[in-house]
Amino acid sequence: MIEQFKTLEKLARAIAKADTRVIEVIIHQDTPNLPLESDEIFLVCYLNHYGMTNDLNVYEEEAFSWGIDIYEKVTEQIEELGLGDKEIIITPFNFEVHRQNEYGKYFRSLFIQEGYEPILSIADRELKKREQDFGEEIEAYEADLDESEDLQPAEKDMGRDYSVSEVVEATGLNKRTLQGYLKTGKLKGYKKGNRWFIPKTEMEKFQGITN
Repeated sequence: MIEQFKTLEKLARAIAKADTRVIEVIIHQDTPNLPLESDEIFLVCYLNHYGMTNDLNVYEEEAFSWGIDIYEKVTEQIEELGLGDKEIIITPFNFEVHRQNEYGKYFRSLFIQEGYEPILSIADRELKKREQDFGEEIEAYEADLDESEDLQPAEKDMGRDYSVSEVVEATGLNKRTLQGYLKTGKLKGYKKGNRWFIPKTEMEKFQGITN
């Protein structure tokens, strides 16, 4: 087990070198398996980026592209470490995503800059504070998100290409799987600004999507 984590720590340092805003890199799992026994490795990166860390809207806009860009920058290190056969998902940390229990149950910090407190300790305190002080605000915020999602089907009918959120909603895929499809070319998309889009012709490959 120690050797497996040493391998992942090397990858975490490579990620931190690829983007100097990375403060901490965490591996998370849903089950307490040895990390390299799984075909998928999920690495969460705490960034010195207020928007992606604290604002779910900014996270939704930028995190997906950031993960793909960083993966491309550390591809050589992934191969050198013998991890080329693994599906490695790299994503920024976001407080709201953490509150939604999207990161799994089991965590281990692989890299953290000196002088910083682990982000999960900060997140736990923040969660307790928000639950006590801002319960009503959270409910209103979630209601606004639900209302905005209701507009997406109408937008699809206008004939434009699909955003990542729309692909997730229409196909039932999660964002991690979708990220893997785009990296391997199983699904082709294009980047516009900080967002990814999937052409309508590509969506015909997935059951339940019509022209």
